[in-house]
Parts: sequence; structure tokens; C-alpha cells
Amino acid sequence: MEWVLHPAVVFGLAGACIALLLLFVFFMLRMRKMHRAMLHMAEELTVRESAEVREREEKPRVPESAELARVVSSGFEGVLKAEELRNRLERHVPSEEPLDRYMHVQSLAEKGCDSEEIARILHISPDEVSQVLALSRIRKRLD
Repeated sequence: MEWVLHPAVVFGLAGACIALLLLFVFFMLRMRKMHRAMLHMAEELTVRESAEVREREEKPRVPESAELARVVSSGFEGVLKAEELRNRLERHVPSEEPLDRYMHVQSLAEKGCDSEEIARILHISPDEVSQVLALSRIRKRLD
């Protein structure tokens, strides 16, 4: 038996090859477009993150002098405590005593600050401030 290619078979195979080639080119172009979009998104994200980092480095959150004045009592000892608190907050270093922050919560509350303001000053959540104040009230009742 001899293999003879009919013109219909030749045209069919040629058409299938052309269709596969076009399909391959289509998917390659689509992948290239997706790759470019992903690169563009990565560049935008990098620019945003670097801008946020620069902004954080340029403007560190430091409490105002009025806020610090409410934190500590007046006098030379109060000034030293205020300066120590300012330095710790600038460096974001936790205090040596774990309860030191909570003592500041209580003193701020006694000075008339609300929980949101205390949370903003000490960089803790308002819920944590409310919980510390509730525990402080319970402790006062027990004493």
C-alpha cells in the first residue's frame, strides 16, 4: 500500500499547523502582556513602599510637649521623667519595667485624658487602655 497524500489532507494538515502557530503566538503575546502588567504593578508597589518609608523616616511620631506635660508631674523630677519618656518613644524601645506603660495609662487618666488620646500618646490600642483602666478601678476597690 502506497501512501498518497490527497490535496485535502495536505491542506488540512497545513491549516492545523497554521492554527497551532497562531494559537502559540496569541498565548505568547498574552503572556508578554501579563508579564509587563506584573512588572508595572511591582514598580508601583516599590515606589509606594519607598515613599512610605521615607515619610516614616522624615516624620517620626513624637508626643507634643503639652502631651508630655500631662504625663508627668511638675518640677525637676517631672522634667527628667518627661525627657526619658520622650527618648523611649522616639526610639520605640520598650521600658525596663513591663508595668511602666500601664502606670502611664493610669496617670494620664487621672490627668483627664480619654482612652483614645492615651492610646495615641503611648502607641497602644484604645481597647488595651480601657482594659488597663478597668483593672485599675478593680484594684482600687480591693485596696
